[in-house]
Amino acid sequence: MSDRLTSPDPHQPRTQFDPASLEELTESVRRHGILHRSWSDPRQRDSRSFPGERRWRAARAAGHASIPVSVRPDITDAQMLELATWSRMSSARIFNALERGAGIPPHMEALDLTQEQVAEKVGLRRSTVANHVRLLDLPAPAHRRL
Repeated sequence: MSDRLTSPDPHQPRTQFDPASLEELTESVRRHGILHRSWSDPRQRDSRSFPGERRWRAARAAGHASIPVSVRPDITDAQMLELATWSRMSSARIFNALERGAGIPPHMEALDLTQEQVAEKVGLRRSTVANHVRLLDLPAPAHRRL
């Protein structure tokens, strides 16, 4: 089953998108089209997708109204959160440390998980998860430097 993503993820923890990286992706979309589908579940059709916000922004900048999405009717909320968290944590070149950290607490709260359990699910050490979450407690001026 497939659909189209027409709007950004309202729960996106990212607050900054590297302009040079986004322009590079936009140019790729202009030249080659959208090479990778995003994915979603049927309850979130046309409202959000994990992963895909950078792709959606680049597609919009390249003149596309939407991007292709593979709809996964079998995915649970828990699996969606786990995949979103894993995607964020494994994308160090795209997400900064603060953005990776911002994705962890919602996962922990929604699924009643410990940092150890999150670390196990995303394939990291517990200390790495703890350090990313700890960044959220830094004062706002420090956030701007990350």
